Amino acid sequence: MAPGILVTVTFDRATGAVTSYIDGVAANTGGINPSSSASLNAGFNTLVGSSGNGTYSGTADIDDLAVWNRVVTPQEVAAIYAAGLIGKPLNYAVPARCRSLPTSPPA
Repeated sequence: MAPGILVTVTFDRATGAVTSYIDGVAANTGGINPSSSASLNAGFNTLVGSSGNGTYSGTADIDDLAVWNRVVTPQEVAAIYAAGLIGKPLNYAVPARCRSLPTSPPA
């Protein structure tokens, strides 16, 4: 991907739906079935930029990372992208519902 691309992934635990967005627009929808190999109960750590067992890794710089405690709607994903275009942080468009996380380990 080119620099400056916003990738957003939402997961709805109730339905198992996973949607990925590129620059605020839905790009792919799939599912995570709790009984499949992609299960959240597979016993792997949560990793950003790699698979749970570390087999697959991406090569990218992660500039900002946020986690919401609910599914972010498609309209909110678009608003997050629009806010980023004017230099606002990830939680500007959807305030008080996310926790920004450091993208590098503490020194």
